[in-house]
Amino acid sequence: MKTRKLLALVLALLMVVSVLTLVSCGKEKEEPLNEYGDRIGEYDFGGDTVMIFGRGAGSMQIDAENVGEGDWNAKAIYDRQLEIADRFNVQLDRIDGGMGDLLAKYGEDFLSGDSNYDIGLGHMKFDVVAATNGYMLNLNKLKEIDLSMPYWNQAYTNMWAYKNLNYFTTGEITTNFIEQLVGCFVNLDTFKKYNPDVDLGQLIKDGKWTLEKMAELGGKYYEDIDEDGTKNNVDGYGYVVHSQWECSSFAYGGNFTLTAEEGGKHVFKIDTVENEAIFSKLYNLVNSDVFCYRGISSDLEANGNYMFAPSRLSRMGTVRDADWECAVIVMPKYDEASDYHTPTYDGIPCIGVEATLPTDRYAIVGVVMEAMASCGARVSTPLYFSKVVQSTYAQNQLTKENLETIRDTVWIDWGFAWCSCLNTEPAFEAIDLIVGDSLVAGAASAATIQAQYDSLFNGRITTLYNNLEKLYQQENATK
Repeated sequence: MKTRKLLALVLALLMVVSVLTLVSCGKEKEEPLNEYGDRIGEYDFGGDTVMIFGRGAGSMQIDAENVGEGDWNAKAIYDRQLEIADRFNVQLDRIDGGMGDLLAKYGEDFLSGDSNYDIGLGHMKFDVVAATNGYMLNLNKLKEIDLSMPYWNQAYTNMWAYKNLNYFTTGEITTNFIEQLVGCFVNLDTFKKYNPDVDLGQLIKDGKWTLEKMAELGGKYYEDIDEDGTKNNVDGYGYVVHSQWECSSFAYGGNFTLTAEEGGKHVFKIDTVENEAIFSKLYNLVNSDVFCYRGISSDLEANGNYMFAPSRLSRMGTVRDADWECAVIVMPKYDEASDYHTPTYDGIPCIGVEATLPTDRYAIVGVVMEAMASCGARVSTPLYFSKVVQSTYAQNQLTKENLETIRDTVWIDWGFAWCSCLNTEPAFEAIDLIVGDSLVAGAASAATIQAQYDSLFNGRITTLYNNLEKLYQQENATK
């Protein structure tokens, strides 16, 4: 009992620090109703087990034997589940899955009427299919979940909502949310060699880290590393991308949008004045002599044959032991007057519950999801961010400071998630890849892409809305 009271006191103190931090960052937050920082009442689930399933489930549950010495991430996840077990007398278990497994398994349960999983982590390209097929439960039915709380990422929560339907959400319930954010990797050895008088950190703080500035600084570097007299994938370039989504991420960092809202609904519309201006800058970048599209892998190579290269934060481990100094900074913005925008990878684990979940399990699943998110905000996410991302992987103060900026400037476009793929093949003309695909293919304007894909994507969006409206009518007809 003394241990539990001490834990409660420590958690209360942590929550005060958290609230003060949020206020200092200019973020408004309601006063928590309890010492855990959430609004959950008291429950005792008698030792029942909640099963977590899907891609990245290891970021939500871990076995004691897998908590190694110095593994801060595993320890933080394990500490969270110990708190939840003690607080509600409930156990957590998991089944790991691949990218499309949530769609497949939830589809099987939907057709059979069974329920084999409590909480699922999906992949965005497949999540939209699962949602529009009716496989997912409206999270608003789980009364203990408060999606307005800051530990649920509001950009994603709002983006996934349709009227009173919320099929997916994400946030500090999973540390994988941070791993999937995109930053600009910098070979500082090369940068300092060609830009010895430039303070990159101050440039970013002053709001002058733009696409044009990156083109200027990176445009000084090309190296014929294999000395064969030709430009190839082995050589060093000012800016390098390895795949379509990395190329697209330069556009999204500049706030390139895929959809616009018209008449209360979104439409595929990229030929706006703003998008054309961004695309023009990227067209010049991609067609410069110091740009290289590797096109061989989405993995960031460890040799550092570039000055700038965008990639996920999860790739920081790839260059941890490189013999050159790496920095990870926020993606360049469109111009000095605009804001920084951090793109996300489409593999961010969005959290949902299968539609066949029995109503008598609504309470335990809702309680555990809310508690995992609130505890994640206090325990697992801060520890992972500070001890793993900022300390273990970051090589310099520039990276540590920019990781804060990256985390605070997350970008999401409605079409990026809802229209990534409206079929079960994730690589088939996915909307989030068309910018990078088109740039590499030589498209000279956003209007060219609009004309090419207008029928396809607006047809898919019409189908999407029809499916969502049908689900909305079905749900409200039962009230």
